[in-house]
Amino acid sequence: MYRYGQPDPYSPVAERRTLPLSPSQVKLIRAQLAQTGDLRAMAMFSLAVDAELGADDIVSLSVADVWEKGKLLKRPMLLLGKTQKRVSFRMCAYTRDALTRWIKTEGKTEHDVLFTSGRTDRQLNVGTFRRMVEDCIEAAGLNPNDYGPHSLRRTRASMVTGKVANVKAAKTVLGHEKRKPSIRDFGDE
Repeated sequence: MYRYGQPDPYSPVAERRTLPLSPSQVKLIRAQLAQTGDLRAMAMFSLAVDAELGADDIVSLSVADVWEKGKLLKRPMLLLGKTQKRVSFRMCAYTRDALTRWIKTEGKTEHDVLFTSGRTDRQLNVGTFRRMVEDCIEAAGLNPNDYGPHSLRRTRASMVTGKVANVKAAKTVLGHEKRKPSIRDFGDE
């Protein structure tokens, strides 16, 4: 039964809300990716969690966005595609290691796209990124209906808000202009 304020499950455009991953779920997925040896998936998953970027922004990154003069930038500064805002972020040690190994193993230069298709040097598309995330979620034994690519964007913000229980902090971390999306994702102040 449809209730006011809830997405209509029968609507073809019903918006699916995804949950953020917990720190233990992130560790589990990273461990599984390390076992498979898929450097691209390791680097992409970890960067998506650390940078809190949407799928469109992750797949459109170039090596120059995170790499300069043969090493990773300490605090990359990116221009978001959707809002045209500048954002910066820090990477954890695992992400720095995975990205460095990915860039060096693939022999990428600052002029290359960071994440390419497995068969070509063309930019990875959002659909492939979504499938990679869903595969990681399923491999970890999680329900792919509860988690998805947007879960990666929300994960770090949920860790921050979990510590301070502050919607304003989530708004700042995620770069939301208005409080409504942050309240929708993380609850009342």
